[in-house]
Amino acid sequence: MCRFQQADHHLRPIIQWIQNNRSPSQAELFLQSRCTKHLWSMKALLELRQGVLYYYWITVRGRRRLFVVPVQLRENVMSSCHDLKAAWHLGID
Repeated sequence: MCRFQQADHHLRPIIQWIQNNRSPSQAELFLQSRCTKHLWSMKALLELRQGVLYYYWITVRGRRRLFVVPVQLRENVMSSCHDLKAAWHLGID
């Protein structure tokens, strides 16, 4: 997962900022994608653990740590969660 996240042009800057313990300047952030800006706006919910970027999903039941899916894997993840009979999340046609 780490390798895929590092290759993702939306996630790479965020990972670097967190690794270097710094925030981007407004000018630097302005040049980033909408996805990068959106994720960075929620930086309090992000964590880098063993090189993998996670997002904390907060619900009434508590916090859940979820890894941030890189663009390259999103279609596969969505397909696995919705299309496989074993996933039991078939969606609505």
